[in-house]
Amino acid sequence: MKNLLKNIKLLLLSYRLRFSENINYRASLISHSIAMLTYAFLRVAIILIAGSLGQGITGWNTYQLILFTGIQQVYISLIFLLVYRQLYILIQNIFLGQLEYDLTKPVDSQLAIALKGSNLNNIFGVVLGIIIIIFSLFKLKLTPSITNFIISAIFLLFGVLIIYSIMFVCSILNFWFDRLENAREFGLRLAGEVSRFPANAYHKAGTIMYFLLLPFTLSVTIPAQALLNQFNLTWMLGLIVISLSLFYLSRKFWQFALKNYSSASS
Repeated sequence: MKNLLKNIKLLLLSYRLRFSENINYRASLISHSIAMLTYAFLRVAIILIAGSLGQGITGWNTYQLILFTGIQQVYISLIFLLVYRQLYILIQNIFLGQLEYDLTKPVDSQLAIALKGSNLNNIFGVVLGIIIIIFSLFKLKLTPSITNFIISAIFLLFGVLIIYSIMFVCSILNFWFDRLENAREFGLRLAGEVSRFPANAYHKAGTIMYFLLLPFTLSVTIPAQALLNQFNLTWMLGLIVISLSLFYLSRKFWQFALKNYSSASS
């Protein structure tokens, strides 16, 4: 417990320092925020137009889909905030033989990587997603309980853990293949594209394809259902098992890969 609290404190300190660094470049922050705002507005507008034309996804009405869109916005922003740039720095350090700076720190090496490179511009994406969620709940005349919000947030983080594990493993491949920088894009693109739609939108994709895509779409579907007070215990248990299993495998693969690492001085 003492080590856990220490690691959490280090993470919070790291993000505070990154925030101080990011606000020094206000033009970048503003332009990034405007781009995200425009993209989110277009997605909501498309759903409203499709709803007025009677087009949609079975089992989801217009404002439920907007709620889903808000959660997906938070989901993708968290991936960029907590995962994306950190793994880019990891790949660069592997290529340059500078990983020992992280390996010699008095904290877990995987945590040391997570402490680096956060782009806090994506906090605006999280806030924007929350605004869309509040708007949709208002239109739906729903007031979820605190428990519902907590469950939604927890399963959203389980979903991020799945993508983190996949992107982390893809990044580790750089131990064996030179400049495989785009490998981490696989998990990001997969999450971004598949999670746009609720799980039941893929039920005609074929049995094998459906179950392959299910973990990624459940990462957003389950948090949305939690706020709608709809729970599928089988899906929830499945997401927990998949996320923890992938994280465990990524840890083992990381430990194996370190045995093949040679620093610049080696």
